[in-house]
Amino acid sequence: MLGRIGEVAEAIPGGGGEFHLIVLHHTDCGITRLAKDTNILAHYFQIQEREVEAKSIPDPHVAVAIDVAALRAIPALPGEWLISGLVYDIATGLVDVVVPPAPIRGVVHEPIGVAS
Repeated sequence: MLGRIGEVAEAIPGGGGEFHLIVLHHTDCGITRLAKDTNILAHYFQIQEREVEAKSIPDPHVAVAIDVAALRAIPALPGEWLISGLVYDIATGLVDVVVPPAPIRGVVHEPIGVAS
């Protein structure tokens, strides 16, 4: 699914210029109710069933950092584009910056408040 962004980027002459990809997850996501149903999640994410656990679906703070890392690994995305990872807390209305904005293939900051 994330690979589609790379396909789109390749179709933009010159890479599209200045661009900021924002990966936004939220707390209390309904998909967490499927955490034990790896077959459905594998189909949804278009990955192998054995890879589902690594997506950290129950923890949006870890999951957003994983998705940002996956996007950084897509060679078709222009390295100068910015990328960040955020989590919206539906209970408080606040947004946590988990991965601060940075070039896709520039300086990579460690996720904020996410244990390695």
